[in-house]
Amino acid sequence: MVFDSGEKLTYDVLVIASGSKPNKFGWPGQNLEGVQGLYSRQDLDQMEKNTHQGVKRAVIVGGGLIGIEMAEMLAYKKIPVTFLVREKGFWDNVLPKEESELVGRHIREHHIDLRLETELKEILSDSGEGFGL
Repeated sequence: MVFDSGEKLTYDVLVIASGSKPNKFGWPGQNLEGVQGLYSRQDLDQMEKNTHQGVKRAVIVGGGLIGIEMAEMLAYKKIPVTFLVREKGFWDNVLPKEESELVGRHIREHHIDLRLETELKEILSDSGEGFGL
């Protein structure tokens, strides 16, 4: 690899982690106030605003690493979390079955409402607060 400066760097494995965007699937309600993804620093700032004191529940849609980090952050803030994951097990496409089940148990033991094999159909607004990933 050669940098703009001309410096060379050798490597055995190159991982290009250029970021991603949250998926939007055309769900009714996905553009409501308080529904957001997490991609940038500005999104994190918006999440801080969305999770002010008085939030009764947060819902995270998607079982990736960002989702689990957000579940942990929200649980730490004493905000009840429902975590929707499409697959049969948390990260079951990456982890062996036993490890996926272990992670799922760990998530539930930390009082996160993990719902596996769950598809989101629609986002309804009651107060405009809460968010989804």
